Amino acid sequence: MNKILNLKISAVLLGLTFVTVFSLPPENVSAQKKSKTTAGVKSKSLCQTNEQTIWSCATTKNKVASVCASKELTEDKGFVQYRFGVLGKVEFEFPKDRAGSQKAFKYSRYTRPLVTMLTLSFENSGVVYEIHDDDNSEEKPPIRAASIDIKDGAKESSVECKQPSLGSLMKLEDLVPRDEEN
Repeated sequence: MNKILNLKISAVLLGLTFVTVFSLPPENVSAQKKSKTTAGVKSKSLCQTNEQTIWSCATTKNKVASVCASKELTEDKGFVQYRFGVLGKVEFEFPKDRAGSQKAFKYSRYTRPLVTMLTLSFENSGVVYEIHDDDNSEEKPPIRAASIDIKDGAKESSVECKQPSLGSLMKLEDLVPRDEEN
């Protein structure tokens, strides 16, 4: 009887040891995964190390679009800039002047349960840029999409983002003026 009980206890302990050893990754493996993820995410932004990345995406045209801001950002302190280009080379930056740059943008948000559609827009020399970051979990499977729409008079174009995008335009909700038309 004792042999059977000892065998059962040994089997249970062996099973628990097996589950513990094989279900929990070693600490260094977890750290390696985190550092790779963090490094990959950081490289998708045109923001500098002394700035915060509000939002960024790699586009389907092998470019990067980023909304960067000063580390300290309020409605009237710090700056916000949109940048477009390749890593290491910004091809377009708006606005050039960082002072009061929050007022150069307009923000809109549409939400309902399971759906959030965010837009950050600005105008540069008569050309309107709209950065869209949408999440629709009503759809099965859920749809997550981001893009930059460019309207130059009657001419319109769109640049699609690869997923996932980094950050959220929602960080700017109380910091840039509301787009009252949307």
